[in-house]
Amino acid sequence: MKRYIKEQEISPGHQGNQQSYFHALLGTFSAEMNRMESFIDVGCREGYLMKEIFQKTQISSVAGIDYFTWGKDICIPELRENYHQWDLRDSLEKAAWLGEKYDIVNCTEVAEHIDPAYCDTFMKNLKMLTGEYLVISWSADTTNDPNHQHLNPLDIGGFHAKMEEYGFSRNDNLTARLVTEGRNHRIPFWYLTNGISVWEVED
Repeated sequence: MKRYIKEQEISPGHQGNQQSYFHALLGTFSAEMNRMESFIDVGCREGYLMKEIFQKTQISSVAGIDYFTWGKDICIPELRENYHQWDLRDSLEKAAWLGEKYDIVNCTEVAEHIDPAYCDTFMKNLKMLTGEYLVISWSADTTNDPNHQHLNPLDIGGFHAKMEEYGFSRNDNLTARLVTEGRNHRIPFWYLTNGISVWEVED
């Protein structure tokens, strides 16, 4: 079965871009960070965002999920125990490591790569992980560049409907703040307008 992105096609993320995104995320949640205790990066690659959150914020519980075999080896030693190898098309109900939910869940450059046949399982997984906030990106571009491997054709409206179906409510204020912070930190405009948003779990 074809994975949502082939492992051999993934390399460590561009550190400059990841640093810019970290600072945008930090600015977005500046008021909330002091009371947050846990964070997980869904699709964490080599764990760069995990490292930045762990080393530069007061958040004590930091984790990540990805299915690559090499990411855990690159991740800093202090976080390797919390780097979980998991195929997000499989239900997290089977995950022995899954405990309490996380205050902030980051899920960027992941959702659009999930085949529609597994979309509901993926959404249930996000719901199981999210204690309060979910930052997620979405692109419905399935035709412009096949190398992107964007498999899910839902447009933004369909994506919003799917989020609401699973009990998420879009936080317009935090979404606007994230876009502003992203521009301030020179995150590409196409990325900021391509469906990145902040959601709160309703139940």
